Amino acid sequence: MTALQLNAELFRVMGEVADDKDILRQIIDYVKKLAENKRKRAQEKEKQKTLEQIDHALAQVNLIKEGKIKCIPAEELLNEL
Repeated sequence: MTALQLNAELFRVMGEVADDKDILRQIIDYVKKLAENKRKRAQEKEKQKTLEQIDHALAQVNLIKEGKIKCIPAEELLNEL
């Protein structure tokens, strides 16, 4: 199903319970929990991405220290700008 179809289905089902405040409160609480879980997953993915970038940078530094790759001095980079 597409997102549009899923939205239509959600609103159709919501219409069936729209007159029951208790059920609507439960739905709202559940959707809030889902939204919070989504935010937490996004934060965790961003954290993981940052850690991977740090690991890559440290690996590059180690290769430079070992003389396996050559780095460009900062002054040379600035001169290119």
